[in-house]
This record gives sequence, structure tokens and C-alpha cells, in this order.
Amino acid sequence: MGNFETRLTRLRQDLHRPPELGFRETRTKAVVAERLGSLGIDVHEGAGVVGVLRAGAKNTAIGLGTR
Repeated sequence: MGNFETRLTRLRQDLHRPPELGFRETRTKAVVAERLGSLGIDVHEGAGVVGVLRAGAKNTAIGLGTR
């Protein structure tokens, strides 16, 4: 399927192909949740999608957003 950069580029193009209005990104949200879940990442859905990565016992957090 190609290297990581190629796959990531295709994913970005796929997510931007069908335009979705702000705060109505239902397809984008579903695709992101599915991809994270397929990687074994704990997924929480609300107004957006949160993927929780756990490593060790520390309670450290990093937030990534799109806006």
C-alpha cells in the first residue's frame, strides 16, 4: 500500500474530499475513531474524538487539536 507518508497523504486527501461544515464532521469523526481503534487505541467520542495512549504509571497528557 505504499510507505507511511503516502498512506498518510491519501488519508488526508480522503478526509478533505467530501466537505463537512464545522462541528458537523460526522464522516471525519467516524474515520478517525475507526483508525485509532484499529490501532488498539482507547477511543472516546463526544463532540470530537479522543484517543488515549497509556505508557507506564505516570499521569502525563498531550492534547492535539485541529482548530
